[in-house]
Amino acid sequence: AEVKGQATADGRAAIVVAQTFGSVKLESVIVKDSKLEGVQKIGGLIGFVHEGKVEVSDCTVEGLTLNSIELAGETGATGGLIGYINQGNNKITNSYVKSSTLNLIQSVNEAKRANGEFIGIIAGTSHTEITNCGVEGNIFNNSIEWTPFHNPLIGANRGDQAILTINGKAYPEAIPDYEDKGGYYEVYTAEGLLK
Repeated sequence: AEVKGQATADGRAAIVVAQTFGSVKLESVIVKDSKLEGVQKIGGLIGFVHEGKVEVSDCTVEGLTLNSIELAGETGATGGLIGYINQGNNKITNSYVKSSTLNLIQSVNEAKRANGEFIGIIAGTSHTEITNCGVEGNIFNNSIEWTPFHNPLIGANRGDQAILTINGKAYPEAIPDYEDKGGYYEVYTAEGLLK
């Protein structure tokens, strides 16, 4: 598949689901050798989890070429699997991003535009459980070099009510002051997500 999102601040895009409302369940979905372009909230499987409940299991994004479209002050919030998770009780299990090329632009060095190899941003009032997931063999080019606003797996966990659980261990505090905290890079790698 080849998908090109609109070059606007609301240009959400994905190969499978651009934006979710309500309950969405994706099982054993394989995105293979596809091309995707967009401004923000873009991902190989899902662009923007707006509200409701999303369950992703046994899904793989492989051989994806993902390119950011530059729009001043807006570009970012992009991930190989999911771009932006805003609300809902979400479960992601046994899912991977592999052998993909992610050429991403982060227009401002802020958590609200962070990019990640697996998920761009977890935010809002979401409760997201990640189990047995990871990334492997990707080429990750981000316009901003490694800073506390970017790590290879999850770009940022922002919002004072977002809850993140990785392989059964809860990380209930988001990082509102992300610049000083340095993100969850060590947490994610320690919990076994692949790099």
